[in-house]
Amino acid sequence: MKKSLFLFATAALVLASCSNDVTISENTVPAGSNAQKEIAFAPLSRTPKFASITNSGAIEGPTFPTGIDMMVTAWEQGAPGKDFFGATNFKYKYAGGTGSAAHSYWGGETPRYWPLSPCYINFLAIANANDDNATDVTWGDAGAAFASKVAVVMADNYAYNTKQHDFLYAIGHGEVTQTANALTFANNGIVDMTFKHAQAYLVFNVKAADAASQAIKIKNIEIYGARFAGTATINHTNYNAQAGQATTLHWDPTTQTNAYKSVLNDQTAKADAAASVALTADFAQMGKIIVVPNMSAADTYADNGTTKIKISYYLDSKLYEYEYEIDNDTYEAGKKYIYNITFKLHEIYINPTVTDWIVDLNNNSIVDDDVMIDIPEVSTAHGTDLAITANAAGRYTVKVTGLGASAAYTVAVTDGSGIITVDPVAGSADASGVATLKFNVKASAGTASANIVLTKTSDSSTTTITVNQD
Repeated sequence: MKKSLFLFATAALVLASCSNDVTISENTVPAGSNAQKEIAFAPLSRTPKFASITNSGAIEGPTFPTGIDMMVTAWEQGAPGKDFFGATNFKYKYAGGTGSAAHSYWGGETPRYWPLSPCYINFLAIANANDDNATDVTWGDAGAAFASKVAVVMADNYAYNTKQHDFLYAIGHGEVTQTANALTFANNGIVDMTFKHAQAYLVFNVKAADAASQAIKIKNIEIYGARFAGTATINHTNYNAQAGQATTLHWDPTTQTNAYKSVLNDQTAKADAAASVALTADFAQMGKIIVVPNMSAADTYADNGTTKIKISYYLDSKLYEYEYEIDNDTYEAGKKYIYNITFKLHEIYINPTVTDWIVDLNNNSIVDDDVMIDIPEVSTAHGTDLAITANAAGRYTVKVTGLGASAAYTVAVTDGSGIITVDPVAGSADASGVATLKFNVKASAGTASANIVLTKTSDSSTTTITVNQD
């Protein structure tokens, strides 16, 4: 059966920028007073749309899920920067802290407060990196501000199955200013944090091109050559700048043994044809996976070879596999790659022909004594009689010359004893005026003879070939 499958891949950004159109009046307090203001964060959106969520795959849309905590560090503006949180990091939770409990903000598990003096504070946050948002995380390095760099080890994100971690990171800043004797907390002390996705997101949609193709049922979709482990380093190199924040993300993928891995929504192949998923006329999402990106030539997977997609499917209860090589396997952080897969069957057609009958010129079944005997060809000029003695049964060839180019003729057997048949009984000479006759002599007891008479149609002249059998 001929099968056609068209696979088209498109990529789109999954990260949407947040909209901060809500106007919040500034809060002012007298300089030097004890009216401390708690530091709170508003990630991505002011109004979360989920009541709760666990670490379960990619986060879609611009809303930061309320069930996800973040780890935050901070440093004061200045060279070389001063660790505001005291060379450590703090967990921030939705509605945590003291003053943020009644708001859609994230507050410190241990509340942190703004200084009561003018300052400019930078913040670096990570979220959803591991189960506790802190495992295998290293903050800062020698000679750099502690808070402006973090390295996160992703051991094997595929192993989390449907609870893959969509690792996020963000940079934000807040400011306390003083005018005369009053302090002003920018944005009422709430820091807007726009989180970015540190990995790439792959989605697989499948449909049937027509009604006939809906007979296909998907057992599994797998990817080969993708990476799910590595170390991500986020470095806010320009930590003295109050504008044009320079934050870099670099991945060092972990070398892994290549193997096909299921990308179905539950990462489990269907058991059999009955459990497999039938195609419909519309695209349906059947697979999704988060992978470690390789963002530039310097970050390419040195050992991954060719990235491929394999689709296992049933047709008429028989299992087939289709393998597709991905042309561009450079996955960029923060991008969502959508693979739209369309199946189209080609119908089986039959073009019949029949092998023609084999003519038995002996007019009976072929037996051992009717095989061809290798004897020299005999030639005669047209109008000249020729006698042939046939000492055995077999097929003989006579060439008659001098008929004229393409001259028509007929052949008849006269005076026969039923021992001779001729092929053909009518025909035309070739361009040289030669006609080739083939005749069979059947086995017969005793002595028998017959005449083959070739008659030229144009003038009725004849050539007689006499066959004698001893």
